[in-house]
Amino acid sequence: MVFVYRFAKLLEHRRVQFREAQVALARAVEQASHMDRLLAETASALENCRHRWAQRTTEGLPLGEHLAFERYLSDLERRLLQLKTARERAWRVVHEKQKRLMEQDREVKKLERLQEVDYEKFQRDQKKREQKKLDAYGVRLDLDPLMRNFP
Repeated sequence: MVFVYRFAKLLEHRRVQFREAQVALARAVEQASHMDRLLAETASALENCRHRWAQRTTEGLPLGEHLAFERYLSDLERRLLQLKTARERAWRVVHEKQKRLMEQDREVKKLERLQEVDYEKFQRDQKKREQKKLDAYGVRLDLDPLMRNFP
């Protein structure tokens, strides 16, 4: 008799869901890391621009260039705030995906443990059946008069 796990399809489905959760987490981490890089690049650009603006204002700037610098700085600051918000959102998504992955992992482990328990029970039942067969065979040998005469 062959062992057949009663929840094999469910276990396979949970494993697929676990792999999908792993992929989703990897994508979320990649997205959050991308946001971190963009934020760092924008902060660096803003700092460089402020530094250049400070240097240029000491030399004296034409009004048009001064207004362009101010506009560019305000755009960079606005972009920086947007990126900070997007980064926070991306890392919240990462944490949600991590929770989902841990839930999927627990589900898979529960079913795998249940499979182990069922397999152990199956093995015990198999051993009992074999022992019954051997006992029945031994009883038949004892009862068979022809077999008693053999040493």
